[in-house]
Amino acid sequence: MKVFQIVACVLLGTAPLAAGELNNQITSQSRYYGVGWQSDGNHWSIEAIIDKTGGKVAYPSLECTGEWILTGQSEVILRYRETITDGIADCASRGEIELEQFSDGRLLYTWKETPETTDARAILLPVSGPRQTYMELLKLTLNNVEYDYLWPEFMQ
Repeated sequence: MKVFQIVACVLLGTAPLAAGELNNQITSQSRYYGVGWQSDGNHWSIEAIIDKTGGKVAYPSLECTGEWILTGQSEVILRYRETITDGIADCASRGEIELEQFSDGRLLYTWKETPETTDARAILLPVSGPRQTYMELLKLTLNNVEYDYLWPEFMQ
């Protein structure tokens, strides 16, 4: 598995990080945004402010906000527990978040309702760069994530 991670990092132009370094890299940028693509084909905007122990998240197009609590980390993934605190009627009240280094300061965001499932993915960009439109962000996600989590009926 370690060899696969190193090869993937070389191909993506990233280097493996020691535990804690990914957290430092992500929190040094602190603010990210993007558009998520869900297993049923729905999509939505996301904005996150991340610190060493968690963060705040907003899904503006769904009109809900919440908090992330850091629950684990490795060299390549940070794991969070998401709890929606406002707009619960429009968002799942809890979920598991994984953030991985992608490329050029970008992050691969994965949302899971349970640890065994992947229900949505997004490419998140640091706010410090040029701002992109919703459609540009959606295309970025669609062009860069695997579709292995989509419902079979959606793929037909």
